[in-house]
Amino acid sequence: MSITTLGAMTVGLFIRDLVRDRREKLRMAAELEAARAVQQVLVSEKMPAIPGFTLEAVYRPFSQVGGDFFQILPMTCNSVLVALGDVSGKGVPAAMTVSHLVGILRFAAETSSSPKVILAALNRSLCGRGAGGFTTCLVLRADSDGTLTVANAGHLAPYLNGKELSLENGLPLGLELSSCCPETTVPFLPGAHLTLLTDGVVEAQNARRELFGFDRTAAISNQSADSIARAAEAHGQNDDITVLTLRFAPDAELT
Repeated sequence: MSITTLGAMTVGLFIRDLVRDRREKLRMAAELEAARAVQQVLVSEKMPAIPGFTLEAVYRPFSQVGGDFFQILPMTCNSVLVALGDVSGKGVPAAMTVSHLVGILRFAAETSSSPKVILAALNRSLCGRGAGGFTTCLVLRADSDGTLTVANAGHLAPYLNGKELSLENGLPLGLELSSCCPETTVPFLPGAHLTLLTDGVVEAQNARRELFGFDRTAAISNQSADSIARAAEAHGQNDDITVLTLRFAPDAELT
């Protein structure tokens, strides 16, 4: 084989690999864009108007496609169902899991308003997929009579009026089919302020590798969702950040 022929083959192989690499990058970019589009549909930018409650939510993904999700679902008798979760992993697989979970959650909420029943449905669904991984998730129902019912599957506890709410926790979803997440019921008095968040807040880390931490989070937990998210971002975001606040204001006129 001549040097000229060998050189031509080498160039041909190089061009083939270059084209293949380009196609793969385009395919991956298309998948990420599709996953991002799905996630944008699932994470509502406009809060529903629910008489007696004021809601605010902020979602800041760390990468193009994140693993955090939340849902705010109006229920009968001016109650509201809130779910906040964090799927292990990132990218397209996480986005597909989020899509799956949100669909199951909405379907389960049509037949039950019990947080523990809804978490059980989500857990069965994840265990049945056999895809590995896990999801932390907290589901609560706030009723117009001033009652808060919460069930937690390994997620960060919410803050009620600046103090971490004491809950009996279950395992994260997708680990054990028989796992149970008990419900905790607490008073939710007029003017009460509830803050839910994902670990992207407490695990924000600055250049000195100092975590934002639980003390800082508790200290600002009565602020707006936007203020909390901005504080964590400024400290050093290295994961998805989601913050949701709920205030009980039975005499307020919502818009």
